Amino acid sequence: MRFRWKLLILLLLISIGPIALMRTIGLSSVRQFRDTLIDRVRQNRITSEHDRMLLIADAHALVLWEARSQVEAALMALAAHAEQLLGNQPTAGSRVLFAADFDAGVDLPGDTMVSTPHFRQGEKGRMAYLPVSYTEPVFHVSSSVDPASVAGDIARLSGMRDTFRRLARLLEDSAIWQNIGLANGLFCEFPGHGSIPAAFDTRHQLWYERAMEGRRPAWTMPFVDPATRQVVLAAVVPLLQSAEEIAGAASIVVPVSRMLRNQLFSRNIPATTRVFMCQLLTRAEVLSKAPDHGAKVLIIAQDKQAEALHRSWRAELAHEWLRSSDSPQFEAFLTDVAAGTSDVRRMRFEDRDLSLIHI
Repeated sequence: MRFRWKLLILLLLISIGPIALMRTIGLSSVRQFRDTLIDRVRQNRITSEHDRMLLIADAHALVLWEARSQVEAALMALAAHAEQLLGNQPTAGSRVLFAADFDAGVDLPGDTMVSTPHFRQGEKGRMAYLPVSYTEPVFHVSSSVDPASVAGDIARLSGMRDTFRRLARLLEDSAIWQNIGLANGLFCEFPGHGSIPAAFDTRHQLWYERAMEGRRPAWTMPFVDPATRQVVLAAVVPLLQSAEEIAGAASIVVPVSRMLRNQLFSRNIPATTRVFMCQLLTRAEVLSKAPDHGAKVLIIAQDKQAEALHRSWRAELAHEWLRSSDSPQFEAFLTDVAAGTSDVRRMRFEDRDLSLIHI
């Protein structure tokens, strides 16, 4: 009897052993298959997100490029007509409006109404919308200038109405102002509006000074718009009175919010995503703008500048730089940008992991 029990136990062990061994091997295979599957899914997800983010960035870059070309073409048309009028004899025209007229709110053009693109946030956080006219420009004369001395140029620039109106329709999705500033202190802006500071002098504005630096169209760094207090950029070009004499400057003002915030981004990227527009500096520019730390990538505009805040129109926006503690990846990024290659680089930025998409 005992022998039979021993035999039975032996047979059970013989039969259970392979089963246990196969189970162990099977579990190991299952775990290995699971890890392989997870890794493949993860890699596929990373690749998919990489391609999707790059596609979104490329699409937005194309939109910005087309908008830039449109603004610069409009700027050249604006400047050409202004130069033509400034070279002509002044003609008697209709009544002209000054910023004080809009501020007083008396006898304004019939189309004057509040404009949602021309918003301004007050000190207590209350949002206000400026009344503007898309039929009449507004004039402002520096307090240091005798208005009678610029009366002729006011009459000349009154002839800009039709050009202003046509360009405003063309630029309604990008720009908020079209400007003409003259070396004699006269300032003309469209659409017509008030809220121009009494101390405003067009000759001391960043966009005017930028235009004086050369003879070709250029873009400014961000600055605070005196009327709306929004952070803006401007496309600028000098107005030539002769081959050697500059009469003033023309500009088209574009809010940073319109360049960085659109439905393409808001619907397709996480809310925590940071958006920058950057410029890769030359060696000479690095020495002039960042001699202390030698940074090479200047942040031209960023999403936090698009926020509606109460700002002083005299505020100077400090230069900010794109830098990373991950030197190899950042140097690779700089190489890609210099070569014009679009890619996604992962590196450390502001003490957190960053997927930097550059186009």
